Amino acid sequence: MTRSISFGRHCVSPEQTSSNSAPHCPHLVHEVGELRAQGQFPERATVCVDVGSDLRELDVRIEGLSPERDPDLDETMAAIRYVFELASHANVIDVTGAVAPLFTVRILAVDQEGVPYAGLIGAGMGDIHPTVTHHTLR
Repeated sequence: MTRSISFGRHCVSPEQTSSNSAPHCPHLVHEVGELRAQGQFPERATVCVDVGSDLRELDVRIEGLSPERDPDLDETMAAIRYVFELASHANVIDVTGAVAPLFTVRILAVDQEGVPYAGLIGAGMGDIHPTVTHHTLR
């Protein structure tokens, strides 16, 4: 059974850049706007962000692309990767696994009816930056 998922909306649409984006998720929305202004983010994609009430979940919904058109499938996967990497910059993750990440990211690309067709769930990716002490991973 397929179901539609609904989120609270703080969006950056194809017409928006970083200067006029939603204030509730400034980091992610600002960065998507910057990428769009540089021509590095799919033009037709709208990105909607909802921060969970406990601040431990970041739900991102990518709209405006289609699972039925070949260029859109490539753009969908690129948009998911861009958004995940950008969201990762704001997360704090203990690589030893002793402490849970600051938040979990859920990114879903949805079709015109709101039915998810691609997605990614995780905590983060990117460079490792030591915070307090160095620990050896075993």
